[in-house]
Amino acid sequence: MVHLLIVLMTAAESIAKIAEVLSTPQIEEFYIPLLKRLSQGKWFTSRTSSAALYPPVYSKVLWSIQEDLQKGFATLGADDTPMVRRAAAKWLGVQ
Repeated sequence: MVHLLIVLMTAAESIAKIAEVLSTPQIEEFYIPLLKRLSQGKWFTSRTSSAALYPPVYSKVLWSIQEDLQKGFATLGADDTPMVRRAAAKWLGVQ
């Protein structure tokens, strides 16, 4: 399981690097829906990896979308699974 988490976190960090070069419309059309799907996933592994995807786009989107991102990230911070909460804590305040 640890190996799987390392692979997922590395993939999430790679996606986050791609997000840095996306335009705002691309972020809104493609990245945000991906982020929401991962954040609301049934398995804790998708929710854990989604925490790394919030910081790179937060400052690039409209205020109304920032509010949605705040709510989604807060949900990760209050997740039942300790690994998800730990991942949210790791990425809190990173930009």
